[in-house]
Amino acid sequence: MSFSEQLTQAAEDALVKALASGEWFKVEYANRVSVHQSVLQGVFQSLNWDRIQNRLIERVEDRVTDAIFNSMATEIATDTKKIMSNTELREELRCYLRQRMKEGINKL
Repeated sequence: MSFSEQLTQAAEDALVKALASGEWFKVEYANRVSVHQSVLQGVFQSLNWDRIQNRLIERVEDRVTDAIFNSMATEIATDTKKIMSNTELREELRCYLRQRMKEGINKL
C-alpha cells in the first residue's frame, strides 16, 4: 500500500471514529438550551413511579445477585486452589473422579 493510500485510509478511519463517537456534534456549555422549570415539573409529575420502582428493584436485584455470585465464585476458586495444592487431597479427588467416570461409562 502506498503512502498516499495509507494517508487516505488513516483520514477515513479518523473521520469514521469522530462520527461514531458523536464528537462532531457538541453543544458548548455556554450555548446550552434552558428548559423552563414548569416544563421540568410537568415531566417530573407525569413519571410513572410504580414502573420506575419496579425497574429499580430489578436492577438492584441483578447487582446484588452478581455481587453474591462473584463472592461465591471467589470462595470456590480459593477452596479449589487449596485442595489442588495439597497432594494427598488432589490424589483422592482424582481417584474419586476416575471412579465416577468409569461408572458413567459403564452405564452408557
